[in-house]
Amino acid sequence: MTSGGFLLRLILINLSFFFLICTSLFSQDVKDSNESGRSQELDRPLLVKGDYAYPPYEYLDENNQPAGFNVDIMRAVAEIVGLEIDIQLDLWGKVRNELETGKIDVLMGMFNTVERQKKVDFSVPHFVASYAIFVRKDSPIQSINDLYEKSVIVMKSDVGFDFMMNNQIAERLILCDTAEEVMESLNRGLGDAAILSRLQGVVFIKEEKLKNIKISGPPVLKRYYSIAVPKGEVELLALINEGLSQLKSSGEYQKIYSKWFAVYDLDDLKDYRPTIRYIAAALLCIVILLVISIFWNHLLRRLIDSKTSELQKSGEQLRVTLASIAEAVITSDTEGFITSMNHTASKLCGWNEADIIGWPLEDVFRIIDNKTRQKVDTLISKVLESKNPVKQDDKVILQSKTGEEWLIDDSAAPIRTETGEVIGVVLVFRNITDEYRMREKLQQSQKMRAVGELAGGIAHDFNNMLGGIMGGAELLANYIEKDSKQAQFLDMILTSSRRAADLTEKLLMFARHDSSVMVLLDIHLSLKEAFALFVHTADPRIQLHQEFNESPLMINGDLSQLQNAFLNLFINASHAMPDGGDLWVSTGQIEITDHMVKTLANSLKPGAYAEIEIRDNGCGIPKAIQDRIFEPFFTTQPQGKGTGLGLAAVFGTVKQHKGLITVYSEIGEGTVFKLLFPLKTGILLSTHEKMGEYRGNNETVLVVDDEPAMRQAAMGMLELMNLNVIQAENGLEALDIFRTENASIQLVLLDMTMPGMNGKDCFRDLRNLDKDIKVIISSGFTLSEDLLAMKEEGLNGFIRKPYQYNELNRKIGEVMDDI
Repeated sequence: MTSGGFLLRLILINLSFFFLICTSLFSQDVKDSNESGRSQELDRPLLVKGDYAYPPYEYLDENNQPAGFNVDIMRAVAEIVGLEIDIQLDLWGKVRNELETGKIDVLMGMFNTVERQKKVDFSVPHFVASYAIFVRKDSPIQSINDLYEKSVIVMKSDVGFDFMMNNQIAERLILCDTAEEVMESLNRGLGDAAILSRLQGVVFIKEEKLKNIKISGPPVLKRYYSIAVPKGEVELLALINEGLSQLKSSGEYQKIYSKWFAVYDLDDLKDYRPTIRYIAAALLCIVILLVISIFWNHLLRRLIDSKTSELQKSGEQLRVTLASIAEAVITSDTEGFITSMNHTASKLCGWNEADIIGWPLEDVFRIIDNKTRQKVDTLISKVLESKNPVKQDDKVILQSKTGEEWLIDDSAAPIRTETGEVIGVVLVFRNITDEYRMREKLQQSQKMRAVGELAGGIAHDFNNMLGGIMGGAELLANYIEKDSKQAQFLDMILTSSRRAADLTEKLLMFARHDSSVMVLLDIHLSLKEAFALFVHTADPRIQLHQEFNESPLMINGDLSQLQNAFLNLFINASHAMPDGGDLWVSTGQIEITDHMVKTLANSLKPGAYAEIEIRDNGCGIPKAIQDRIFEPFFTTQPQGKGTGLGLAAVFGTVKQHKGLITVYSEIGEGTVFKLLFPLKTGILLSTHEKMGEYRGNNETVLVVDDEPAMRQAAMGMLELMNLNVIQAENGLEALDIFRTENASIQLVLLDMTMPGMNGKDCFRDLRNLDKDIKVIISSGFTLSEDLLAMKEEGLNGFIRKPYQYNELNRKIGEVMDDI
């Protein structure tokens, strides 16, 4: 007997012994379920197409007949479910278009992507393929990151083409009709690299002996491979899925797979005859070791089952934990493919977890820069490079599948085994959209408060200086002939002083230090008066429209301040329409809920509000400056045309009335201002003042003010009213004088803001000394809450500084007439 024959017999004996032992120890019933084929009632065979040059998946063989893995799979599926088919191969771009337009019934093989799902329907995936970077052996390219500013060869309409187009990686794409043309072009020196199915590239390298071509770096993407049908062919898709299922369960699928792909998973075959002796000896050893291992495995089975149960419980606990936490969590493998996602992440990204397992993370977690709106890479690569947790440097915007955008804070960390090996990445992020908006509003509010305090302090000091100028000028007018040259100059002083006083009033209103007396009023009263004033000065080319609420809208407000605020908004609208246009003013009522309070501003409280809308169709306000229009001294008017205080004063008035003002504007479309004021109930208070010239009868008035100019101005005006004046420069001095002279003092004109003792405390001490003493408070500004509290305690009146003779005369007359 020859040596070869002896060895062959030895191998057969060992194999027989091996299978005998395995059969005796592990025999079990095998159930075969073969369903009879189903036929689809069609007048013609199904037209099935594929790519004519896509080996080993599908191609035309040397006899110009369809061949390949996809062809065998399709024929086997058709036979199982009883479908009659006609397989034809053509140019890939053409057959893909025919499928999308419904000109063919089936496409044998197509990679399953989100974009393609919009146009065709896919069977259950039966194969996973990876795409690789192919380069020439002397190329420095190591990964996908090296392809920027490079020329990359791809196949038209292929997944690689879609990937490169969607991610804008390469500087230039070189398109080829077939995979073979892609590899040949690269081999000839065209382009810097090629993106192609890894298996296909290996096929061409081996069969065409392309020794100058190699694979570089890890796979760039993985995709599921399916059979595709036109959109909506549900019944046909169900038959194909059933056929694939039976094909896999019968073992026939694995045979077809091995036929076409096994050869490419091995290195180049070498002569194996010299190793037969070693194989025979090894088989004998394997049989002996197998018997031993079977019994050993039996002992380990219980331990493994126990550990498996513990792992399952641990995994379930982890899933419950991830589903319960508020943060969004996504996990991926080391190649960036999603392995899990919790409910919060699913809600923010807009995807169901079951649909995206195995997808590339960047297809689901799409983020852009908060400022530039440029695409931002995920943290996966940074984590894998550093092997440490990484946090995003800046806040980014997550773009949901539904089109919504969320500002998020995200970080990532490696997932390690017990030995420290990195097996994946966990990405944790949270929605900070509302938090960010609230922080911005708070910063803006703090900024406006600081500017307001500065403006208020300046305006107060300026008011005191104006008091001396205006008071002195008005007093001087009594000693100059009305028609004289001196009277004209004096009138210039008074006119300029009043304009300066108006300016300080706007500053004080913005700073919320303005003197205001809140009364219950119908908001329509202020609106109508402001509208009437505006009509007289408005450009006749501007059409005015009113749409007021039928019922009164009652608020606590200062009539004059509201009137000025509305007038400023009307004037602002007219400036936006230099060539004419339309101005609409409307009122209504709105209910502010808790949810709306969080969205609009923290300062509002839930409840009923009066809503005023002032809208124009003018030039609009640029987005870039909309956040600044309420800042003091900010104006878009030419120098000398505006102070920049109009809208700032409006803002201050609205805030003082515990309201809210918002603006919406589009360039070329116009602007809409909306104002909200809390509604009140009660009885309307009269805001009319008594009129007429007052002449005193030598009564005595105590004037208390820390500014000498203001005291002198007040004294001069009061003496013109035939009143005697005693002066005090602060509250403490006023109390000392009043204790000794209270019998002769009929009225106290008391400044509100003074060093040492302020007007409010002095007023209360005066009332303790004489509960009937008449007191008028004067100030450039005061808080309305203090003023109302003093009115409850018997305050007789209030007058705004700087003093003007007519106003002071009227106020003195009102109080003195009651004595």
